[in-house]
Amino acid sequence: DGQTQQKLVRYQNPQVFTAPVFNAAQIDNMPPPEPRPVPPELERHERAEASMHNVGATIRYLPGGGAYYDPTTDQITLPERGQFADPDKFDQMAVYVTAHATGHSSRLKRDLADPPGSNGYALQEFRAEMATLMLCSQLGVGYKPQRSSEDIALWAKLLEKEHKEFFQAAFDAEKIVGFMRERRQSSELTSEQQAAQSDGLQSVEV
Repeated sequence: DGQTQQKLVRYQNPQVFTAPVFNAAQIDNMPPPEPRPVPPELERHERAEASMHNVGATIRYLPGGGAYYDPTTDQITLPERGQFADPDKFDQMAVYVTAHATGHSSRLKRDLADPPGSNGYALQEFRAEMATLMLCSQLGVGYKPQRSSEDIALWAKLLEKEHKEFFQAAFDAEKIVGFMRERRQSSELTSEQQAAQSDGLQSVEV
């Protein structure tokens, strides 16, 4: 009779499937992939800084101090960049700490109440580490695993008990990367528009 009808359909739980995969180098007659362009060093560091500064948390630099995020004050604490001989190492550390800050209730609303050393906190660290790897790859920033064997063993133990936790962590890591990327791109677009206006040009939103 032209009226909309609604029907509740219950889906099964996600199923895990395996499939063989091959590296491109293992496939005959496939040309080698073009090398990924690496942004200039200054551009890489500026984009990493923008990814951090546009999340919305307060950032303070403490010479000689450690790097951590305090969810109770929504504050990121970092040492100064000049303390690092390798600028990429600073960017990786800053991205990692900022990934934690995306879990604040005003952003992606992850549970950050678990204290350091707990299983819940370890799983949040796992999410931040996955997001750091993804984002550093996108930014062209060098990524070197900094985790101890004890951390990795704990993650493996937790994920062995909760198989679905790995997929949830990967999903959350992608959300973290998307959130930080959108904030950075929004800031870059605003900066370009302001620059165009200051030069007497008409800005165009795309």
